[in-house]
Amino acid sequence: MIFVICNEKGGVGKSILAQTLAVYLKRKNTMADWVAERSEDQSLPQMPCVHLTGTLTYPLKYLATKYDNIVIDCGGGDSKAMRSALFAAYVALLPFRPKRRDLKIALTMAKILDIAKVANSKLKIYSCITQAPTLPSQAPRIQAAKNLLNSLNMPPLRYVTRYLNGWDDADKNGLSALEWSHDSKAGEDARAVFDELMETDYMGKLFGDLTEKHKRAHEEKFITGSKVDGSKPTDRKERRGGSYNYQKTGGRITLSVKRIQVPVNGHELKIINGLAKDSGLPIGILLRKLAMDLAKRENRS
Repeated sequence: MIFVICNEKGGVGKSILAQTLAVYLKRKNTMADWVAERSEDQSLPQMPCVHLTGTLTYPLKYLATKYDNIVIDCGGGDSKAMRSALFAAYVALLPFRPKRRDLKIALTMAKILDIAKVANSKLKIYSCITQAPTLPSQAPRIQAAKNLLNSLNMPPLRYVTRYLNGWDDADKNGLSALEWSHDSKAGEDARAVFDELMETDYMGKLFGDLTEKHKRAHEEKFITGSKVDGSKPTDRKERRGGSYNYQKTGGRITLSVKRIQVPVNGHELKIINGLAKDSGLPIGILLRKLAMDLAKRENRS
């Protein structure tokens, strides 16, 4: 299972949330710095940590064969690392503080997530309010932030994390809030947030059914599905078009292809070209994927 903790805005608590989620999954400064501090205490469960930059698609595919769960702590900014992590992840959790300067970036993140969903239909998106003020008078501010995130298709978790010293104190000692015994309040917040995340029907199904074998099967289905004739096994060197050379016999195999021409106006073409460019997919594959996703939602495939 690949989790990505991301937000273009810095300072919203991505690293601490990622650290704590890693400890939570193990039981049931930067992330790398925290792991290094943690490694000094051999009594604690150790957390393998890899620092990656650039496009993460292929490194994540490799790491997914080695570990049951992977938690990605993306740095602030709209980077290749964040976008490629969204293409590979099953769950995206976006932390937001209930502050105007944090929520201003929510619209930008919603657009990025829309693009990611085109290429990664398995991606499940959640948001989480972090560093929430503890004064009861601030409850309307927190609810208003949740309402905004919900309107942008980033459904917020019901539980929030409060602005508590326990998060920083645990981090300073190479611990997660779940392991910090001097003040249990931060750990209670973390446990409530992650319990809610795992208890959704979608997450329960993934944890129950998504074995390594199923991951490989899904990847294989994705590869073959991108071919012109994806209904039966074909040579991976198959060329696009109406036919291809079959290497074993040297004969020419005609494919069951039907080309469809759809008139679009200039505005529509600009939108389609933009989506294709952002998703990294050819226009034909992008349109076919969108059509098949719609057919699946309506139980026509």
